[in-house]
Amino acid sequence: MKKLLVILMAIAMVGAFTIPAAASELTVKGYASFETFMVDQDKDRTGTFDESDLRWTQQDVLSRISFKLVSGDVTGYVELRPYGGTSARHWFGEWDFGSGKLLVGHTWTPATIFSNASNYKDNIMSHFGNMNWAAARLDQIRFTLLDGNLKLGFLTPNTAAVPGFTSADYETSLPTIEAAYTLKLDPVKLIFCGGYASYDVVDVADNSETVTSNFFGLAAFANFGEMYVKAEAHISTNEGNYGFNGPETDTNANFAAGDVKDNDGLGYQLIVGYKASDTVKVEAGYGFISGEDDIAGAKADEASMMYVMVPITLAPGVTITPEAGVLDFMDDSAGAAQGEETYFGATWKIAF
Repeated sequence: MKKLLVILMAIAMVGAFTIPAAASELTVKGYASFETFMVDQDKDRTGTFDESDLRWTQQDVLSRISFKLVSGDVTGYVELRPYGGTSARHWFGEWDFGSGKLLVGHTWTPATIFSNASNYKDNIMSHFGNMNWAAARLDQIRFTLLDGNLKLGFLTPNTAAVPGFTSADYETSLPTIEAAYTLKLDPVKLIFCGGYASYDVVDVADNSETVTSNFFGLAAFANFGEMYVKAEAHISTNEGNYGFNGPETDTNANFAAGDVKDNDGLGYQLIVGYKASDTVKVEAGYGFISGEDDIAGAKADEASMMYVMVPITLAPGVTITPEAGVLDFMDDSAGAAQGEETYFGATWKIAF
């Protein structure tokens, strides 16, 4: 990873001197983010006893460096994280062909929408009601049309085990199809989105079952002077199999009584913020996610999160964000308590 960063930095430096300015433009950006939180977990959460720990660590997901090269109608973009996980957060090329754009590579899916600005655990709030994948970014071919308002993506399909069915293989024949349409009605912006996916699970005797998943969602963003409101909600079928982000909530299909039993999902977020000054903002949010199996006696597996944060800008690019919140994992589908997690502290961020 370090070697890759050095190589890319070298390319950026050489490119800045060798690429004709009239033909291309190179931009290099980055920032480092650090967490300092006290975290309390009850015994239902830990499985043993109440626990209190200090979280003192650089944020992997929220620390990054990016390289953007624009050459005529073509744009290339690479964004890397410093360590851990998949190093390439984004890596794609996009061609503007006049009436639209064609993107090839690895980046956000069309319906990946982040309403909240919570920083705790690399934006864990995105697990509670956001419309986005577990990976958040996927390999894809994507078209952007209608003055940038319509995004249509053909994504690498996700596969996941189906509890109750002993699968030996996963078979896919179609990419995941996902679309999002933006409607601007000043001061409100609406985003309608949805997706469809299907794959087969196969056992050693060559018996197969088809797992189909989909979702439909709506997000709304509104500004009223110094105040803003953000909201999103979605309903889904087997969103865990689709690949959605989720905490310890069952949103996957199950196999029972000789058939695939679907899981009905629901998620939403509501965020309210206020810009008190050029240097201080206040934001509060609540998110909820639920999944319920279509099996007699099954209960909804739910989880929620709420937070409040106060981003403080000390200088251009330098921000300290005090934040406190509660993650409630409620009961699982069998009715067993999954505990709570509370936290307070701050995130420290320097952009460069």
